[in-house]
Amino acid sequence: MNKKSRIITILTCITGDAAFFYWIYFSFTKMERFKGLLAQALVMHQMTLNDVSESDLQQLFSVMVNSLITALIFFSLFHLVVYTMFYFEKKAAIKYVKFVSWMALLSSPFLALSTKGSLTLQIIFWVICLPYIWVIREFRKPALKT
Repeated sequence: MNKKSRIITILTCITGDAAFFYWIYFSFTKMERFKGLLAQALVMHQMTLNDVSESDLQQLFSVMVNSLITALIFFSLFHLVVYTMFYFEKKAAIKYVKFVSWMALLSSPFLALSTKGSLTLQIIFWVICLPYIWVIREFRKPALKT
């Protein structure tokens, strides 16, 4: 894969990561969704949301949001390392980027369909399929088999 193709591939993956992380953040940082998930977890301990004070609920929500942000930062840093290795054509990074590209192409339509209330995000997930098709096509060229 030539230098230009590697850069386009990396930019495609970074854009896909950003869209996916945006979807995760805004899907799981809604208090109503959190309350629903917490209510399900409390049932296992024979409790209800009424047994949890409002301040405790806010603290649990803050811990969950901070944990999510921390995880997204770690995934972003990991992907930046992988994309750097991919740029230098390391075999493991090439395989990882291939896998991520396939998963992104296959999951983007489902994410677009499941995203309610954000037309912008739906459009992003549909449009991001096109560069991933190009990336996968680039990987299928004979010189790129690993």
